[in-house]
Amino acid sequence: MINFTIDQQNAIKERNCNLLVSAAAGSGKTAVLVERILKLILDDKIDINKLLVVTFTRAAASEMKERIKEKIEKKLQEAKDDENLKRQMLLLNESSITTIDAFCKNIITSNIHLLEYDSGFRVIDSVENDILKNEVIDDLFLNLYNQKDDSFLNIVDCYSTKRADEDLKKLILDINNFSNQSPFPNKWLFEKCEFFNTQNKDEMFYIENYLFDIFNDAKIKFDFLLNAIEKEVAKVEKFKEFENYAKNYRELLEEVKILNNNINLFLENVSLENLQKLKNSKDNFSSYKMKSFRKPSKMEEFLKEFYDLEKKKLDSFKDEIYKEISKMDVCIDDIKRESEIIYPYIKKICDITALFTEKYQKRKKELNVVDFSDIEHLALDVLTTKDENNNLIPSNVAIDYRNKYKEIFIDEYQDSNSLQEMILSIISRKNPPNRFMVGDVKQSIYRFRQAEPEIFIQKYNLYDDFSENKKSLYKKIMLYENFRSRKEILEDTNFIFKKIMNKQTAELDYTDKERLNPKADFKEILEKDSYISSSVEIHLVNEQKDDNLTEVLDEDLDIKAFKIEAIEIANIIYDMINNKNFKILDKQTNEYRNVTYKDIVILMRSPYMNAKILEQTFLEYNIPFYAETKGGYFESFEVDTIINLLKIIDNPLQDIPFVAVMRSCIYNFTTKELAKIRLIDKNLNFYNLLLKILDDEKVNLEIKTKQKIKRFIDDLKLFSKKSILIPTDELLWFIFKHTGYLDYVSVLEMGQIRKNNLILLFEKAKEYEEQSYKGLFNFINYIEKIKLNSDLSSSKTIFEDANVVSLMSIHKSKGLEFPVVILSNIDKKFNFKSSNDKIVMHQKLGFGMVIYDFYKKISFNTMMKRKIENILKKEQIAEEMRLLYVAMTRAKEKLIITARIKNKDILDEFKEKEISNFEILNSKSFLEWILLCIKDLKKMAPQFLAEGKMAEVLQNEDAKFQLVVKNKQQEILKQEEIKEKIAQNKPSITLKQEENKTAFEEIFKQRFQKEYTFKQSATKPSSISVSEIKKMIENEEELTTNYYPKDVKIDVKMPNFMQNKIQDFTPAQKGSLTHLVMQLLNFKDFDIENIKENEIKEKIINTLNKLTEKNIITIEEKNVINVKKIVKFIQSDIFKEILKADKNNKLYKEKAINYSLNLSEIYENEKIKENEKIMVLGIIDLFYETKDGFVLLDYKTDYVTEENIEQIKKKYKIQLELYQKAIERNSQKKVIKKGLYLFSINKFQEIN
Repeated sequence: MINFTIDQQNAIKERNCNLLVSAAAGSGKTAVLVERILKLILDDKIDINKLLVVTFTRAAASEMKERIKEKIEKKLQEAKDDENLKRQMLLLNESSITTIDAFCKNIITSNIHLLEYDSGFRVIDSVENDILKNEVIDDLFLNLYNQKDDSFLNIVDCYSTKRADEDLKKLILDINNFSNQSPFPNKWLFEKCEFFNTQNKDEMFYIENYLFDIFNDAKIKFDFLLNAIEKEVAKVEKFKEFENYAKNYRELLEEVKILNNNINLFLENVSLENLQKLKNSKDNFSSYKMKSFRKPSKMEEFLKEFYDLEKKKLDSFKDEIYKEISKMDVCIDDIKRESEIIYPYIKKICDITALFTEKYQKRKKELNVVDFSDIEHLALDVLTTKDENNNLIPSNVAIDYRNKYKEIFIDEYQDSNSLQEMILSIISRKNPPNRFMVGDVKQSIYRFRQAEPEIFIQKYNLYDDFSENKKSLYKKIMLYENFRSRKEILEDTNFIFKKIMNKQTAELDYTDKERLNPKADFKEILEKDSYISSSVEIHLVNEQKDDNLTEVLDEDLDIKAFKIEAIEIANIIYDMINNKNFKILDKQTNEYRNVTYKDIVILMRSPYMNAKILEQTFLEYNIPFYAETKGGYFESFEVDTIINLLKIIDNPLQDIPFVAVMRSCIYNFTTKELAKIRLIDKNLNFYNLLLKILDDEKVNLEIKTKQKIKRFIDDLKLFSKKSILIPTDELLWFIFKHTGYLDYVSVLEMGQIRKNNLILLFEKAKEYEEQSYKGLFNFINYIEKIKLNSDLSSSKTIFEDANVVSLMSIHKSKGLEFPVVILSNIDKKFNFKSSNDKIVMHQKLGFGMVIYDFYKKISFNTMMKRKIENILKKEQIAEEMRLLYVAMTRAKEKLIITARIKNKDILDEFKEKEISNFEILNSKSFLEWILLCIKDLKKMAPQFLAEGKMAEVLQNEDAKFQLVVKNKQQEILKQEEIKEKIAQNKPSITLKQEENKTAFEEIFKQRFQKEYTFKQSATKPSSISVSEIKKMIENEEELTTNYYPKDVKIDVKMPNFMQNKIQDFTPAQKGSLTHLVMQLLNFKDFDIENIKENEIKEKIINTLNKLTEKNIITIEEKNVINVKKIVKFIQSDIFKEILKADKNNKLYKEKAINYSLNLSEIYENEKIKENEKIMVLGIIDLFYETKDGFVLLDYKTDYVTEENIEQIKKKYKIQLELYQKAIERNSQKKVIKKGLYLFSINKFQEIN
């Protein structure tokens, strides 16, 4: 039973208001949220499906649902006859505990009739989305070039390179993506474009949007400079020789203070009057001349050195003052002129973006697909409408949702964006309000995913404090009691953030209300000689060589960058694990115990680059290690081998992948064999060379090598034939089974991981087959695009209880807790975005551009670009600060911080610095912030570290840190000592172990000599096409294990430009072309009353011409298509039915079908078990739905006469029956008619 605090109880019980719960790290927000839901369903008798609970990850939604389920089950055990509880258990499955994306998708699917989409719409993945976007933008630019519009061509000149317009295309796509973050993208584009239109804008517009920020930045800088100069002048004044020098700087200080006071006055009350006062004081300062000072000719040496040092500092501060004043020298007329230059450029760019968006949306509707950004926008479209005054109001659907949901819960509210906020606001009640929003803005670390923490901050500032106004409809409750971490960790965290986090640096103040209050219960440790070490440890390793230490070899000193920190971390972990006196409290047993590997987590800002270094280092220490890495998937040998195989199945004339497959473990050609093969003919590519060897018996090669070649070529022909008939995912599975490759990799080292990698590739193929693009060639291109744009990592398997040290990013650690946290690599510099972009964007501020002056041949950044870059930098600094907060609040028992430094006296360097907003905003790493805070702490008596050594404590009333500065050589020497210990303790194999090994081998042999139960079905294919079944049943061809003839030759199609003669087409090729045209022909084009034959013919020819232009068919292929036959089809009675179905969106063309069939139905006399299945595959030419059921039609181009028509019907009857069975199984509806359309006699022939 949880004993909730008063604040938690208030958050659980308060009703009929909008309630914002600001819940700090470890404050039990999830427990509060779950308890509130339970109270609503148990006490308020609100059904759980009447509550909307929105989370931001599927895992969080599942965990929430599971927690609620457990609570209800527990209540049911206490009250087994409670009907309400039983009802809630039943309703839980249909409850709306979901992610925002899933909720929006549900809105769309439930109201698809209100949108211009079919109910079978599909969400495309990022790769298909990119392909589609590139197609649309290429077409758009082609049209714009053809229009020869000067304004467009000017944009091309400005924002493209000399030889290509790819930069401009990328810019349009970036603007499109960015504008999609807004609820109304086109409106956002228009508003941000019109910002630069100087019409109807007064001086106050430019003061508020430009000058305010310039003067605010100046104030931050002047505050810092005034303090810095004051500090140095105080030092100088102590010496009589420099009295006048100090006096000169005192006068300068007074002048700067006058200017700074006028800046403050303006910032507090923005007006034209205060702006004028500020300008006057700036002009006065500009005319101020500082008096000169000549240092005394005779001075003691130490005074000379002191003066030179102080003069250098003070002169640099003075230069900074004048530099800042020059930034303030901005004229409103100059801003207006700049805007007038920008406006036509940004207007054209926004127009092009809007045009692209329109064409892109149209293309997606044609394909009946949406991308991820569409889901929320389409949901908003469904939920809103406009009144007679064109104001946005809730639609009837939104009002239905308002009536349905009694309360709306939003978890992790700090990560919401304006689009999600609008959706949830529209469906929530207004009187009384019914939103429960819980989060912590100090943990908002997803701005790069479009999170807008200012939404939370705005409500936090506006809502009434619950304790001060309980009757308010808009209240906030703060939960800042921490039930996770030890007091020392929390007080150290409070100490750091009290100093660096405020509105100027992090968008919010870290006040006493925000501080973390320790409430976790840790019992006292009573064991003799045991201790807990809960103060935050900071371990710094100096990368510079210490000349006093000579024991380390010079080659060891080459260890640089993160490697030396990895050694330091490994040393700490090794000592901590082997220190039997340092204890942590086990949360399961509530008893103290030693640290294990699984208690330790290493956190980094960006761990993926360093994961391999840590893994290699820990291997030397025998420290078990796990890291979720980015990338590396496509480089894993098992995946690379299969992708190379797919490449040569598609085109065997590629020598590099061809040889790679030959060398692979599938075919095992040695380098010597490859060399001998190449020597036979140095001019041929490898594929044709192997064919030549097989055809020419005189070629002198070993029989074993020839056998390998035959097997390889036979397989390649088989796979190539398969690739034409079945989807790519089934082709992959067939390759796995045929070659045994999946089984092979699974018995290798890390076999399960390798097997998972191949299954993941199969899943990717399955995803691909559900998209608009088909075929092996397109799949290979799809994979290549994923390689370029994806950080897909190799599959890794780890059990929850695995005793390993884990590495993860700070982002991944959010919401988690760990006994021991090592926060490492904190000296890594913040990666601020480059300012080289020609246009930068901001949701609130819009566009910042580079201006081009072609006459003067110059370009420069606009004031708005500089402003946006400055704001983006501040926002990133705020986000970095919140990341540090998240990292420091993950540890329960121990927080260890590690970093590399260049100077062992680094703390003394920071003692010269003052903690100011300027210093905080100009810090470049987590380390600089931490050192800035702890520099003035007092040194106290040493205490034990977690690793067992003693270290000094830096302490004040609350905070207590242990700072350890180490040397590179010392860490390397310690590493060598530990490795020697490990080597000495390595156990040897005993005689008993050898006996056990032999006994195990015997058992292994006995087990695997047993005959396989499913031996008969194991030799059968996993899938089979409809046409193959037809051939089998007709006894036209016997199907064996490898059920394609061995002598099939691959017809490698040559590119058109390499063909020297007119291509002859076989009847089969002509038939395939006819099928392709019938698939791509838009039947609705012929929906014209009393359409004439010549009009039909013209439309068909136009379609063929378009297919030729798009390189779907060649001119030769177009010329062999019998247009007259297609005309007759359009004029037939069956087409009228087809057209009617098409108009009602009930027509289905070229649909792939798959369903399972008992193997014994095909292989009747082979004693195959009844429950063994085979996948039946096929593609149905055409079927459509009527009110009574489906009609199935298959196109046939066979030569037919009245004499052989019955024979043709008999020939294809089996095929149609299998198609019928597939449709009826998948749709649960009857096929009422099926038949063949015979082009040879222009007739639909029904088959009963």
